[in-house]
Amino acid sequence: MTKIARTPPTALVVDDNPMCRELAAETLRAQGVEVIVAKDGFEAIRVLSRGAGRLAILVVDTEMPGVHGWEVIRFARTKAPAMTILRLGRASDDAPGSDYRALAAVPVLRKPFTVAELISSLEPRMRRVAAGSNGSRAPGRR
Repeated sequence: MTKIARTPPTALVVDDNPMCRELAAETLRAQGVEVIVAKDGFEAIRVLSRGAGRLAILVVDTEMPGVHGWEVIRFARTKAPAMTILRLGRASDDAPGSDYRALAAVPVLRKPFTVAELISSLEPRMRRVAAGSNGSRAPGRR
């Protein structure tokens, strides 16, 4: 995968497993993406509350204790509806609640994953981010 953005997009990587979190973060950094990491859903909600508008990508584990990944995804969509999201976990994870279909449509990368699988999953999303089709724009631009 080649680096595709002049101004690097920013991603939030959320996983309670330090190895998975760092693998995802380092893979994104190697592609020229600025990365913020959160060790759990509580921390992710704080990051999203403070600056969801600057985030282009969310990579989130759906199987975390406390505030689980589905809640993080739901919250992210209220703050930045067009944010590009990739969830980590089991493909069979059921999205809770009445918005099941919308949440279940979020692409999933099954754990454990390799760097190649992560890049393959992120590459089309990175192209959309670089093209601006994820809905995020630089401040002051319309």
